[in-house]
Amino acid sequence: MKELARYQKIIDKELEQFFDFSLEEEFLQKSYGFLKEYVLRGGKRLRSIACIKAYEALTGQKNKEIILPSLSLELVHASSLIHDDIMDEDEKRRDKASTHKLFQNYYLKHFPEKEYQGKIFSLQSAKFGTSSGILQGNILFLLASKAFHLSTLSENIKMQALLVLHRWYLEVNEGQQLDLLYEVEDVSEKEYIEMVAKKTGGLFIASLEMGALFAKATEAKRKLFREYGKNLAIAFQISDDLLDITEGKGHDIASDIKQGKKTILMINALKKADEEEKEFLLYMLGNVNGTQKDITTVIEIFQKTKAFHNAGALARFYVEKAKKNLRSLKRYMTTEGYRFFSELTEYVIKRKK
Repeated sequence: MKELARYQKIIDKELEQFFDFSLEEEFLQKSYGFLKEYVLRGGKRLRSIACIKAYEALTGQKNKEIILPSLSLELVHASSLIHDDIMDEDEKRRDKASTHKLFQNYYLKHFPEKEYQGKIFSLQSAKFGTSSGILQGNILFLLASKAFHLSTLSENIKMQALLVLHRWYLEVNEGQQLDLLYEVEDVSEKEYIEMVAKKTGGLFIASLEMGALFAKATEAKRKLFREYGKNLAIAFQISDDLLDITEGKGHDIASDIKQGKKTILMINALKKADEEEKEFLLYMLGNVNGTQKDITTVIEIFQKTKAFHNAGALARFYVEKAKKNLRSLKRYMTTEGYRFFSELTEYVIKRKK
């Protein structure tokens, strides 16, 4: 989408300026440098863009004053990714070192490694890196509030928007807790969808509702945007599950399986596989040493049980629900705004990585 690419450049430029500050303490300056690089290393900026475009679609106007608070959505999203990397024990994010790994490397460059028998860690570098990563995620979350405070919008609007952001970020964290639980507990398709609506949907819903709030939309319009955002986010996550096993989405192929995550593909396959196949799928869940041959076998089971077909159909089902929400919003939107969100809806189901 050309419009996405155009707005992405705008958001990236604003984010770079947002981090343009210096600190006297050398290590903290280095720390914020890591944060800036992490936030700017990539991403489609869908959340900030959705906020801005929701405003423009409802008002037919452009307003530079909402760009700064829209950055809060990307900052909170990046905060959640830093914490995700720790929970998933991922050493890379967008083909570069994850934040906790950056700090572990920093420690090893400046200090000698130290082994000890801790209750969680056995290496001092791992403790330093992980603890620093947690703090970096916390700092980004608080910087999101700074983006609001620097804005020239009215205090009342800023407070309302912050409440929207906090409400839906709470949903993201609740969804993450459920995601962790489902790695060790059986999960149904219904439970998976409810979890995704929280974890993946939370910030996207917040983006759209904030844009509608800035446009002084009625509660009825905000509700339609919330429903649209939820359905589109569910379709997005199912599409992500499919990309993980077909293209790798920036990680190794089948990284979700190696991390023990029960994606919609795994849930459907486990339901329809025979005992031998089910045993193999469970063996592969969380198995970081799975070979390419093992992954090929998993893919064959997914194909046999029609997990790919069913996941694709489910993604299209939620895309159609999002389109229905969008049609209900059409009479309130500009022609350009409706076209943008129509294209965005199609993009979710057709994107590659």
